[in-house]
Amino acid sequence: MKVADVMTPDPVAVGPATPLRDVAQKLVEHCISGMPVRAPDGRVLGVVSERDLAAAERVAPREASLLGRLLDPSPNAAQPAVEAGDAMTAPPVTICCDRPISDAAAIMRERSIHRLPVVEPDGRLVGIVTRADLERVFARDDALVADETQRELDGSGTLTADELGLPSRGRG
Repeated sequence: MKVADVMTPDPVAVGPATPLRDVAQKLVEHCISGMPVRAPDGRVLGVVSERDLAAAERVAPREASLLGRLLDPSPNAAQPAVEAGDAMTAPPVTICCDRPISDAAAIMRERSIHRLPVVEPDGRLVGIVTRADLERVFARDDALVADETQRELDGSGTLTADELGLPSRGRG
């Protein structure tokens, strides 16, 4: 089974200049915990997640007092993230839609991540695959797995997500 069979096409995504407040609102609105950050041309620049938002909140604003400037005269002192591009994890870890789902599972496990943007060879976003997507596949009925295996052995091709009885996917 390929990533394209289980991914959510046209996922919720934001641009790098999206304010973090809007990012948080989209996460809540769509009941998701992270999303790709993409450039105007559709290329994935990074991923912003609840963890990234929490980390952005922990960065204290630079002290503006004289004492604060004396203690930390660096003009490059940490500034709080205010946009998705400031808080996102980059470079993004992505996968192509024609890769086996076992590759997606291995990448997520090795990198301790919960989602992979699915991209075209040129880096344009076409979908997203999450740990939950993979868990649904791995938890499916043994009879379906046996049927798919038999089809592959017979050369009749793999089953589609609909044939596997997987729920239809929305955005996210």
